[in-house]
Amino acid sequence: IVDPRALVNFIHENEITRLQTTTQLIEAVLDHPGLDLPLKLGKIRYWYQCGEPVPARVVDKWINVLGKRHRLINCYGSWEALDHSVAFLDTPVQSGSKFAPVGLPLPSVNIYVVDEEMQLLPSGCPGEMLIEAPGLAIEYLHDPEKTAQKFFHIDMEGRRVRVYRTGDRGRVLPTGQLE
Repeated sequence: IVDPRALVNFIHENEITRLQTTTQLIEAVLDHPGLDLPLKLGKIRYWYQCGEPVPARVVDKWINVLGKRHRLINCYGSWEALDHSVAFLDTPVQSGSKFAPVGLPLPSVNIYVVDEEMQLLPSGCPGEMLIEAPGLAIEYLHDPEKTAQKFFHIDMEGRRVRVYRTGDRGRVLPTGQLE
């Protein structure tokens, strides 16, 4: 969608209450002049953001333009896991952070932040994210080499678990949320 005005008018005319898009689209809508967003997005209750990090500036713009009545929700996950962690972005991003948190994993999902040796890192330290989840894929079809690189068992917190190696980098915040 390259026309924020057309999108906002469509949302308003169809009384849409939930929407899922990318961060770039949300920012394009927030930055487009003359849209009267509080009126036109008045029915929106949940706007889910997926697929890319949410810069702190987007959260600030959202709060300034739409307030807390309309919830911006950051979802993190992968196709290989099909389970998400989520964060409700209705307060400014923690000082010093460039991106909004992706929240806490859903129940029965664990996301581990590890170093190059696959050792669990303490809170605040950046590293690679591994996902343990009930929705974890079994394999990449007809690609055993890639499957072996991305899906494996590891000892984590006293348990042997099967994880997916996301390739994404993150850290655990003092609140327990992921960033």
